[in-house]
Amino acid sequence: MRNTNGPAVSQQTINDWVDRAVATTPIYDLHTHLYPASFGRYNLWGIEELLTYHYLIAETMRARGDVPYETYWKMPQREQANLIWQTLFVERAPISEACRGVLTVLKRLGIDTSTKKLDDIRT
Repeated sequence: MRNTNGPAVSQQTINDWVDRAVATTPIYDLHTHLYPASFGRYNLWGIEELLTYHYLIAETMRARGDVPYETYWKMPQREQANLIWQTLFVERAPISEACRGVLTVLKRLGIDTSTKKLDDIRT
C-alpha cells in the first residue's frame, strides 16, 4: 500500500496501527440506559421499567400475534411488563441480549427468577 505523502506502508504496519488503535480506544456503552443516581429523575427504577425496555417490547410484539400495538400501548405499564415477562421469560427461553440483560440485573440483585413468577420478583 502506498502512502501518498511518503514511502510505501506494509500491510502488517497498517494491521499493527489498527490493532493498537482498537486496543487503546476507550469504549463507553451509553445505550444500556444505566446511569448513576446523580442523573436524578431521569433514571428509571423498578422491574416494570426494566421489562418495558423498547427492545423487549419489539421482541414481544414479534413473538405474539394476538396483541395489537394499539392494545399494548393502552395497557398500564404493570400489564405491559406482565405481558413481556410471560411472553419472553416464561413461554420462551430468554436468550436475546435484551432478555439476558434483564436476567443479569436480577441475578446481581440477588433475585431468584426460577419460579418465573413476576409478582415474586416485584417483592
